[in-house]
Amino acid sequence: MDPVTIAILAAMAGGVATSGANKLFSGSESNGHKQTPRLGKKQIPLYDQLINANMNPGAGGSFGTSADYFRDLLSNDSQTMDQLSAPEMRRFNEEIIPDLSEQFAGMGSGGLSSSGFRNAAVNAGTDLSERLGAIRAGLRTQGAQGLSHLGQLGLGDYTNNTFQQNAPGFTEFAGQAIGNVGTQFASDYLKNKYASPNTTPSKPFLATRPTNMQLPQFNLKGSTSPYGGFTR
Repeated sequence: MDPVTIAILAAMAGGVATSGANKLFSGSESNGHKQTPRLGKKQIPLYDQLINANMNPGAGGSFGTSADYFRDLLSNDSQTMDQLSAPEMRRFNEEIIPDLSEQFAGMGSGGLSSSGFRNAAVNAGTDLSERLGAIRAGLRTQGAQGLSHLGQLGLGDYTNNTFQQNAPGFTEFAGQAIGNVGTQFASDYLKNKYASPNTTPSKPFLATRPTNMQLPQFNLKGSTSPYGGFTR
């Protein structure tokens, strides 16, 4: 194998080797999706508190207090329900029943034992029960909506999804350049070497120069040649 062919193969192998070295030393990551948080450093503790409040009673903090309040509205032993029902029970015992008793007592000795009094008292108790039931239903609805809202906040997407495409590094550019030069030089050389006798040889890739480039002219007539003798 002649030296020129060896040089061509070495140049082509250099391009392949450089491409492999680029993957080894560039340190670039593969293209893909990247997630970045939308919450700031001061917001992350509040988000952690929100998650804890949704999962654990008594978590504390603003979210924890809100979640505990909504849980109380849903419970069967709601303190809020007791606080709202207390005035209604007091009004029933201290105003409605005494008023009915006074009304039927004026009808004679049998007024309080009459069926009329009993029916009036039952109707008053039914009205009280319906009012307390409406309050209870409203509190349960409010509690369910509040906990659902906190849950939706916890399940929210607080990240930005972007597609990251890394720029090629220096070694990748160098590998491409060497590979292109070696491939073009090999193509021109092999085309000239194995071309038919009637085919005009193409100019080697590395030997080409701009057409407007002027080479310096020297008058060497009568001067001594570096290899001995005189030039003509």
